[in-house]
This record gives sequence, C-alpha cells and structure tokens, in this order.
Amino acid sequence: MSDRLLQLEKDLRSAVTGRRYPEVQKIGTAFCAQAAAEWRAFPCGDPRAQRIFDRLQSVLEWTRLMVSTSRAAQADELRRARLTNRYLVRGSITGSHLRFDI
Repeated sequence: MSDRLLQLEKDLRSAVTGRRYPEVQKIGTAFCAQAAAEWRAFPCGDPRAQRIFDRLQSVLEWTRLMVSTSRAAQADELRRARLTNRYLVRGSITGSHLRFDI
C-alpha cells in the first residue's frame, strides 16, 4: 500500500471520529479511488491486491459502523432535549428551555 493510501485512511478515520460528515464523504471517495487504482496495478491473483481489498473492506466497515453509531447518539441527544423541553414551564420568569445549535 502506498503512503498516499495510508494517509487517506488516517484522514478518513480522523474525519469520522471528529464527526465531520462532509469530509468523510469526500475523503472516503478519494480513499476508494486510490485503493482501486492501486488494486488495478497488480496482476490478477496477486496477494498484494487481496491485501488492499481486505484493508479497504475493513476501513469502510469501520467507517459505516462509526458513522451509524455517532448519528444514533446525536439523534438520542435531540430526543432527550425535546422531551426535557416538554417539562419546562413556558413563560416562566427564567424562560428556561434547552436549545441546540446545529
């Protein structure tokens, strides 16, 4: 695997853990394109091509799992905020309520 492919993997993992979803899509596309180019450079049956494929599959599965988990956690936070707002008194002196800036 090339240094470029390894750097793209590192960048992708960083974007996923930082919840930078637009970057995840952009870097993920570049990562797949680079892996495909490197995979095509090897003759059929070459074990190096299989290693690239296995790495690609592993990274993409990790990315899918992390993005799904992250989005589920954020959705849960929003549900809890809406539920909490139901129990806060509207028009009170303090004007208490929760607000999320997304």
